[in-house]
Amino acid sequence: GHVIVALQTITSRNISAHDSAIVTIAQVHGGEADNVIPSSVTMSGTTRDFAPAVADVIRTRMSAIVTHTAAAFGVQGTIQFDERYPATVNAVDQAEIVRKVAQSVAGEANVTADGLPLCASEDFSFYLKERPGAFFFIGTVSSASQNRTLHSSTFDFNDTILPVSVRMFLELAQHRLDCQLYDPVEMARIHCPMPSNTGATHAHTDAMLMIVDKTFARRRYFREKQREHRRKVYADEAAVKAQYEHLQSVLDNLQAGRPSSVAPREASDGPLSWHSVATVFKREAHRVLKDRQSLVTQTQEYQSLIQAMQRFAVMNIPVRLHISIETSM
Repeated sequence: GHVIVALQTITSRNISAHDSAIVTIAQVHGGEADNVIPSSVTMSGTTRDFAPAVADVIRTRMSAIVTHTAAAFGVQGTIQFDERYPATVNAVDQAEIVRKVAQSVAGEANVTADGLPLCASEDFSFYLKERPGAFFFIGTVSSASQNRTLHSSTFDFNDTILPVSVRMFLELAQHRLDCQLYDPVEMARIHCPMPSNTGATHAHTDAMLMIVDKTFARRRYFREKQREHRRKVYADEAAVKAQYEHLQSVLDNLQAGRPSSVAPREASDGPLSWHSVATVFKREAHRVLKDRQSLVTQTQEYQSLIQAMQRFAVMNIPVRLHISIETSM
């Protein structure tokens, strides 16, 4: 507890009022029983800042507080820093380009830097360390009743921002490549900035709603196709699973009737192992060969008996000749 409280003094006593920083201890783990003092306690958390110099101050003070506070109570304290994401800092020139393009797409009144800087971690910061660029947000809030906050289990994506997002990136690509990918009419069909007068606003709203309705209709069509495909995949998987279970039951029945001399199936081979299949075929082949040999032996015995009977008949049964003479007058 003393360490946690002392760490909170870093932002108020060691960081300049012109800088921003966050020091948070989010996890404390120690002990497993109610009546036993734990031999060790582990704490973890996160720090947020916007400048390397501020990060250095935070690391230095955290190390000193953890080490010396623990020593004051006669125990040893250690700290380990896991570097994750650097601050996302936009390049001035690229940020200005994004601002101008955004004003042309969404209207000057809808482009703002309110809420910045933001204490959030972003992968794009690694790109900005290597190349100049700009990271920007496209607002999604349209109703207070809908949750547009990221990293939330109730996050509700706002589909109506897709047209402005598409045009924003197209305009940036045209500016960066110094070319015209789409003519102004095609761009206006994707998204057109809101006009200032009321009458034109209603007409613009109706036109945009028609575009959005068509977009939603296409999305519903493709989503239904995807659902149909998933249903087919699930049905095929169920059929394959049923066939597999049937074959497994057949194999189990065959294995239940095998001789005790047959080696048991290896557990590591899986439910339908090659060892089991080979054992079944080997047993059947052995049975067929044994039956064939028995039939050959029996046939040879029958042939020997026939020959013996023929010899006996020749030697012991006399041959009688009956001669009849017919005369005619």
